[in-house]
Amino acid sequence: MSTQNEAAAEMTTQATEGEQVSTQEAATSAPLALPAAGQSEEPARTDEPTQVEGVTVEEAVTLFYVSLSTLRRRLQKGEVPGAVLAPGPKGQAWRIPPASLEGLGYKAKQVREVEVKAAQVSAEAENLEAQVRDLKAALDVERVLRESAQKEAELLRTNLEDLRTALAKLPAALPPGKPSRWWRRKEGT
Repeated sequence: MSTQNEAAAEMTTQATEGEQVSTQEAATSAPLALPAAGQSEEPARTDEPTQVEGVTVEEAVTLFYVSLSTLRRRLQKGEVPGAVLAPGPKGQAWRIPPASLEGLGYKAKQVREVEVKAAQVSAEAENLEAQVRDLKAALDVERVLRESAQKEAELLRTNLEDLRTALAKLPAALPPGKPSRWWRRKEGT
């Protein structure tokens, strides 16, 4: 309702006799209409941050011939007209109108260069993904080989224990007496 009064005070209307009467006087003499059900005079508020026009610092560096450090320094000094700090997904971030950068003398990079860089980044990402897949496959092979070696080592330990047990029982199994020397020649032949 206060917004209606403020708007009414700013505007003037023509009366039928040709004299000027303020809208506020006309508004006070006319009956006020209440808003319809479900409507309010104030716009609905949302918790989402409003989108601010412009590009981020990183986007500006990608799209224009300007270094990151130079752009940040000029932003801190307030030399970039129209640049504002706006809420973003990672907190406050600069939003810069592209026209301001052009006004400061920075030339926009050709779209082709940006596309080439995007293609290079995409190709590099695919290459890295392929390397990760290869490394995961090699890791799986090494894991299988390690498990196999552990099983084999356990089997060898078991066999070694069996042999030690058999060797311990061997002296008891031999007949008592003097062992024969089969490698010596007999004297009569």
